This record gives sequence, C-alpha cells and structure tokens, in this order.
Amino acid sequence: MADKKISELTGATTPLAGTEVVPLVQSSTTKKVSVADLTAGRTVSVSGLTVSGGTASRVAYLDGSKNLTTSDAFRYNGTNSLQLLTTTPTVQITDTSASRRASLEFNTDGGAWSFDGGNDLWIKYGSAGSTPTSGSYVYLSRLTGVLALGVNAANRVTIDSSGNTSVLTGNVVMSTAGKGIDFSANPNPAGMTSELLNDYEEGTWTIGLTFGGASTGVVISAQDAYYTKIGRLVHVSGRFSLSSKGSATGTASITGLPFTPAGSYATLAGGSVAWYVNMSGVNGLTTFGNLSATTLLLNIPGTAAITNAADTNFTDTSAMYFTYTYVV
Repeated sequence: MADKKISELTGATTPLAGTEVVPLVQSSTTKKVSVADLTAGRTVSVSGLTVSGGTASRVAYLDGSKNLTTSDAFRYNGTNSLQLLTTTPTVQITDTSASRRASLEFNTDGGAWSFDGGNDLWIKYGSAGSTPTSGSYVYLSRLTGVLALGVNAANRVTIDSSGNTSVLTGNVVMSTAGKGIDFSANPNPAGMTSELLNDYEEGTWTIGLTFGGASTGVVISAQDAYYTKIGRLVHVSGRFSLSSKGSATGTASITGLPFTPAGSYATLAGGSVAWYVNMSGVNGLTTFGNLSATTLLLNIPGTAAITNAADTNFTDTSAMYFTYTYVV
C-alpha cells in the first residue's frame, strides 16, 4: 500500500472501540499501540472536557463503573452555590466570598433553615448571611464567645464567655413538679437534707377568727392577708378589724393559713403581733402555730408562763397586724 497523507485517509468510525492501533516511536523504533493504551496509567491534562449525555449546570462525578457522568441531584447554580436537588427541601452549600462565609441551607416552603458560618455561626430560618427577621435561631459568636437562643428575631437566652446564663425575656418554667435549682455543688454541712430549691409561691389567704373552735357571731369588717412560700419555708402576714366578736368562748385562734405546718414543734417557729388596739388584759402578743393545723394561737407573754389569748381579751372593735413564719 502506497503511503498516504493523513488528510487522504478515510475517517474512522466513532466512537472508537479502544482496540484500534496507531503507530508511535519508542526508543527509536516505530511500534504500534492500541487506542485504549494511549492514556492508561497516565495523568491526562485537558483544557476542557465535555461529558457526553451530561446536563448543563450539573456536577460531574464517577458512577459505579468509574464513568464520568452527571445527575439531576447535584447542581451548581452558576455563581456560588452547590445544590443537592433530590426533592423538596433543597440542600444548598454556599460560599459568600465577601465575608468568606460558608452556608448550608435546607430550603422549605417559604424560606430556608441554614447553618451559616463566619466569625459568627447561625442556625436559623431565613436567607443565608442575614439576621433572621422571624422564627427561631441558635447564634454563636466566635469573637465574643456568646451563645444565644432566639425566637422571633430576638435573643431570649444567652450564655456569655464566663458561663453566665441570662434569661432576657420570659421566665424559667419548671414543667415537672419537684424539679428546681440544685445547689449540691456547695459544701454540705452536717445535718443537710436537701439542696434543691423546687418551689416558690406568693399569694393571698382569708383570715378567720374562732373562740374555742367556734365563730358564732364573729364579724370581721376588714382584712388583708398575704403569704410567700420559698421551698418549705412559709411566711404569712395579715391584719383584721372586728365589728363584733360574737358569742363563742374559749381560746382564740386565727384560721385560714395557706399551708399546714409539718408535724414537728421545731417547724412551728413563730411570729409577732406588731400592732393591736381595743384588746383587754393584754400587754404584748406573739403568734404560734398548731401541729398539722392551719391555725394560729395568740400568746400573751407573762412572767411565769405564756398563756393563750381568749374571747375575754377581745372586744367588738379589736384590730391587729401580725406575722408568722413556719415550715411545711
């Protein structure tokens, strides 16, 4: 066969099967090599590559047969984002070059949850790189060390770099009875039984007055009574005025305490009557509780003994202000 110029050769059928051979010079000798072996085991440098059957804006990858291909599940948006378009929601990874911040977004109807990192880290609902205008977020500042939990575009709880926690709006709500603030990290003195603060209350209660356990004809014309409970400790205060002491007789008791004292005399503690008027045979009064009862006794201090106030010490216009502290 006479030599021919390459331009005179008949074009090969494509695509090539890889078994075709071409001549090459190796160690000054002309040899043949198959097309498949031309690039086998060698790094190939190209200035451009087109994936046959690929889709524009899709990311190329190697499939299970190590063939380069594309998929509708992976897309580059042409500017700065890599998107995983399986179904809704869309997962998007963005490089916002102005601040060198990377953002990972999970697009949903109406917006996107995003992990937005730079000097500050946001986990939020809204556009990447923006301060949220609604919804909730978690915010961590690399520069200040502040960790914040936000709702409706406002910080609600923050933890600063010293570990101090601040509740900026709302309250700390214990949703389970018996739970509270545990101080067990403090030194434990002998006799300590609990370091859990699990209750706080404040409110009002209604004062009653009996003589010998009866309130026949007793009329309280005015009264105010309040209580504060911190853990097991209860403090009450009140005042009342009579317009009639009635006809009952016997030991006087103020009734209606908001909580029942514990069953030990050590828990009854005591209190005082700060002011009283229109009382008979009284030179000072104190308050003292009854075991397992929501009543108060009025004690009249004496040189030999303390006696309980009774109906004979009251008039139809008696009035007093008193306090009492006890344990439940």
